[in-house]
Amino acid sequence: DKLEWIKNIEPPNIPVGDAPYEARFDFKGYLLPYTMEYTEETKVLFHHGEESHRPGYTLNELFQLSRSTVIQQRSLALGTIAGILEYNSLGIYSRVIDIPITKTFFVLRFALDENIQTVLEPSLRALRNMLYNRVDETCLDNCLGTENGLFQPRILSNQMEADEPETDVTELKDFHLADLDLISGAIRTDILPRIRYILFVIKPSYLCLEYSLQILIRIARDSIENVQ
Repeated sequence: DKLEWIKNIEPPNIPVGDAPYEARFDFKGYLLPYTMEYTEETKVLFHHGEESHRPGYTLNELFQLSRSTVIQQRSLALGTIAGILEYNSLGIYSRVIDIPITKTFFVLRFALDENIQTVLEPSLRALRNMLYNRVDETCLDNCLGTENGLFQPRILSNQMEADEPETDVTELKDFHLADLDLISGAIRTDILPRIRYILFVIKPSYLCLEYSLQILIRIARDSIENVQ
């Protein structure tokens, strides 16, 4: 039993036809094929967890690594999640993978409470990629010079729909609120005081500053109440 982890990788049992299988990603957040050749270049993508014959990491495995006691593993997992969210925000994974946005948000929000630069940077980048769509924000920036530039449309977040009846958010738990409206859920988790602490007390790197400001821009643009 102790030597089980050094056994040879079993040949893959490739799904037939359109049978679904769990998505696995490389360290840049790119979706990997079901299997690939084991070489010197690809061996870092193979590990001795579940489905050891498949390369890459699932989201659940990345969530577990993001809570590892080893800082390098936390940073690597969060950086990978940031890459996945960036590809997702560009629409590359649309209708291909169902990313659990709400669950992912709380994983990142938990990681944001770290005061370690190497953990904060990928955490903020991942949150930026989740909340801040650069194409949408650039379009909104270009509206500012127009006659009615300050009146900007609201970008609906997560599963919230324009014709959805209003809900008393005070009666919702944090997870349910974030599932309905991600920005409101983020504010409920005290993300604004946390970002303020990061900026003025931790005084992080330039990239952390950039990601923080982009998150604040999206929160401010979400509603007039958030600006106030």
